[in-house]
Amino acid sequence: MASITNRGGRFLARVRIQGFPLVAKTFTRRSDAVAWARRIETDMESGRWQAEGKAEPATFAAALAEYRATQATKFKGASTYAYWYEELASQSFAMLPLREVTQVHLANWRDKQDAAGLKPGTVSRKLGLLGGFLSWCVKERGLLAVNPMLNVRKPAVADGRERVATALEQIYLQRAASTGRAKWIGDALTVLLRTAMRRGELFALERENLDFENGTARLEHTKNGSARVRADPNLTHPADPIVTR
Repeated sequence: MASITNRGGRFLARVRIQGFPLVAKTFTRRSDAVAWARRIETDMESGRWQAEGKAEPATFAAALAEYRATQATKFKGASTYAYWYEELASQSFAMLPLREVTQVHLANWRDKQDAAGLKPGTVSRKLGLLGGFLSWCVKERGLLAVNPMLNVRKPAVADGRERVATALEQIYLQRAASTGRAKWIGDALTVLLRTAMRRGELFALERENLDFENGTARLEHTKNGSARVRADPNLTHPADPIVTR
């Protein structure tokens, strides 16, 4: 049976017939996708079908390598999570044919993360990364019929925090920063403490994002993807900016 799916203006044709592997191909026009799917079905039913085009990756590791090269580099924080992909590629199940990797393999890998002492939030993010890859295998490449991650439980995450640094702790931090050779750390710490920015948000700031007169900084790249402005609540007059000129 053939199915045609619109994927961002391109059409993914997939043909599933019992006794044959799943065959998929992407087209720019729906009519081409339909014609191709009908031809493949006819050839399979008549016994004339032969695999054509690019061979699908034989193993989990090979499919993961293709995903990293074509998709993962587009994601925010791709460089940060590169070592997680390396970890996945080093697992014993990565050498198996992709279709033979089951939820049992993935659940065992999850349990190893728990046993290593990783926090539930970290384990959940790693499983999310893995699930995104397997979803691409299903929806974009037609390499899998079902995502095995659908049957893998994620750990419960409770990342809420109520505690903040006390005034005395902030003084100790500032004193420690002033003794270091990197003098900019003290200024960076002041901004972080006063505005509650994330470290990555501070490092991503450009000169044009700063308003020294009003003591504000516009964050273009945030965790939720929306720009916002951070200000110093302790600012009393324009001559007291939150950052060093």
